[in-house]
Amino acid sequence: MNNNEYNDEKSFSSEEVKSSQSINDLQNEVIEEFSAFTDWMDKYQMLIDLGNELSPLDERYKTESNLIDGCQSRVWLQCDLHDGLLVFTADSDALITKALSPC
Repeated sequence: MNNNEYNDEKSFSSEEVKSSQSINDLQNEVIEEFSAFTDWMDKYQMLIDLGNELSPLDERYKTESNLIDGCQSRVWLQCDLHDGLLVFTADSDALITKALSPC
């Protein structure tokens, strides 16, 4: 599969695909969560914890064509079509990068 193709085999629940929150609402939520910490180490720990909580990307999608070039960490990005919407999933071999990948 090349970078211009997508996969529509994966099934998603409607809750995963259609969120009632706007991107701005989600952004504000993240800002609020991180603003509770004044120490950068606490913010890093939260990122690591978030990365640990994420499900891994299915191994069949960890291919060279899904690998993001130029990243110091290995990052895979998968795009699937579900009900006319493009749904992106990602994974990384580094916890902080993995935690940031859904953003």
